[in-house]
Amino acid sequence: MRLAATVLLLLSVAATAQDAIPGYKAGDKVEVFWGDKWWPATVLKAEEKRWFIHYDGFADSWDSWFTAEKMRARAGGGATPEPVRPAEEKPPVTGDPVVGEVCEGSWNQSWYEVDILKVENGKYFVHWRGYGTESDEWLTRDRLRRKGEEKEVLPRKGREGNGGGLVPDQMIGKEVEVFWHGRWWPAVVQKTDGKRLHIRYTRGTGGGALSEEWAVPERVREVGGAARIKVDPQAVPGRKGLTGLWWRQIGAPGSFHIQHFLFFPDGRLYFGLPDNPDEFDFEGHQKSNPDGCGGYGLRDEQLFVELGGDADEWKPMTWEKVSDDVVKLNGVFAYRARPLPEDLRLEGRYVSVDAAAITEMGEKGGVATSTADVYVFRKDGTYDYSETLMTGVAKAGVAETATNLSKGRYRFSGNHLVNDSPPHRQVVVAYALGEEDAPYDLMRIGDSIVRLRKK
Repeated sequence: MRLAATVLLLLSVAATAQDAIPGYKAGDKVEVFWGDKWWPATVLKAEEKRWFIHYDGFADSWDSWFTAEKMRARAGGGATPEPVRPAEEKPPVTGDPVVGEVCEGSWNQSWYEVDILKVENGKYFVHWRGYGTESDEWLTRDRLRRKGEEKEVLPRKGREGNGGGLVPDQMIGKEVEVFWHGRWWPAVVQKTDGKRLHIRYTRGTGGGALSEEWAVPERVREVGGAARIKVDPQAVPGRKGLTGLWWRQIGAPGSFHIQHFLFFPDGRLYFGLPDNPDEFDFEGHQKSNPDGCGGYGLRDEQLFVELGGDADEWKPMTWEKVSDDVVKLNGVFAYRARPLPEDLRLEGRYVSVDAAAITEMGEKGGVATSTADVYVFRKDGTYDYSETLMTGVAKAGVAETATNLSKGRYRFSGNHLVNDSPPHRQVVVAYALGEEDAPYDLMRIGDSIVRLRKK
């Protein structure tokens, strides 16, 4: 497979072109030519001379733009295109973009329309159509293609394949991973023309001829190649010296999530929620989760982030210092996780916040259920833990069914919690989220945010 925009340019089929632009509109049932066959699809939106379609029966990630010569009406589909005639073969587009030209720029392995605003020293200052001017940036020529130019989206630099590590003839029959549509997919090499590898995908492509294609070596790598892609923190531009676990909440109410950044003073960075940030095995995580391990640097009030594996490329984020424990990342507040004292002793029952709302149904009516993490902490250093099914009915109260009950002793330290429940010992991330006057009423413990139940 190739990205649909590339397929439109490279397929050697009996291409057709329009004498007049057909009248496809949103909702029309059509067929589009891709691979070497026609596929049923539905038009999602229409623009001048091109249509955005959804392949029937496939995920939204396959949605693509098509032009008239690769589309036809489906019987009963409602579209009535004009007659077509064979297209004249057009010469390949050559040369470099110029100021004022509309081109396409690549970002995270997809093409987006851009306007060329300036050209200096072989670089192009572009505006991404549909985005604000704050996203304007300089691109190199390898990330630009002119309309009609033949260019594949390859993995970003440092993430390319090597053809599988062998000469092409030795790759026949080998299992590999092939870069397509922003991801690496399992495949088998079938043959070679000496320069390219003809591969057949073994999973996730819908079967049929669509599952086979020619791929340049940069799009083919050994199985598990991502685990060997590591970042040298010193190669990331900017100063080092940040420390500790930081978090920020992004997204809208009801759909937000929390991002975590664990900084090391030597420039290493872990992006994710660590089990124990105070005794973090960075080398071990590089092997098990290379996408989350990398480096950072601060320069000119910008935070540069580079992660290993197949992690998406990060644009530099603005870094605005508010205090030693608070910054703004791209305008979003980020906070240093507050260390917890080793002598901290809690008292009370803590319930996952997503389940705590069930206990506050009041007079709203209806029934709600949720599985909650429930901790009961005591001043003497003992605790009980359970996964509890909570069922709330307005006016009738809340019914609870506890499972997986464990108990033992607990100890907080820094940004982790140790639960000793002989013969088991569990260590999880922990930090306070409550207000200044009651910092421990709201806590993150492991994967859950829990709140002290005061009723």
